[in-house]
Amino acid sequence: MAKCIQFGHIGSNPVIVTPDEGYVLRDGRKRWSKLDVVDRRKVVHIKPMTFARRYGDSLRCLPKALKACVTPLLVDGQPVNLCRSKAPVRSLFHQAETSLGEVTHIQPYLDRLARRQATFNLGRHTYSPGPGYSWSCEYKIERLNRNGTLWDILATDEDTGEFQSMGSHSIDAAQEYFDSVGFSISLKRWEKMGASFAPEPSD
Repeated sequence: MAKCIQFGHIGSNPVIVTPDEGYVLRDGRKRWSKLDVVDRRKVVHIKPMTFARRYGDSLRCLPKALKACVTPLLVDGQPVNLCRSKAPVRSLFHQAETSLGEVTHIQPYLDRLARRQATFNLGRHTYSPGPGYSWSCEYKIERLNRNGTLWDILATDEDTGEFQSMGSHSIDAAQEYFDSVGFSISLKRWEKMGASFAPEPSD
């Protein structure tokens, strides 16, 4: 992957910028479009690994101009990074030789993935508690124990855009918080993230 390619987003829209053009995948669209000069100044740049994890689905419909130089590194079918090889790496234990004779090592990506496997991106949410007032942030949630009863809620700061911890919560308290800000997380999604719920009392 060429060093001159940059990755980022404008709001919830993924952006890839090359020296010649910028491309954006706008909400609700299935095709990338070219980024105009004004919007190019609004891009928030992020690391390739972060881009791959956050916007992995967008890599399936890249324009022809980007397919030759932006290749997702796949682990269990999910993008975990972007590599320099022209062919996606699909094996957990193999190495892929690039056109430059360099080797893309898989294990460092697997190590990073293991450290993040208990942290889940929930996406951006906007909440309006009353007329004329609203705020927006991105959420992550981290499972703090194996049995899924203790969680840390992380939200981006409006000024810095960095994630800030809101402290540890029981699964019930975490659910109550998201309900209080109108953020709907289904029971199925909680369970997929490893949440453990107390059995309902029998009659």
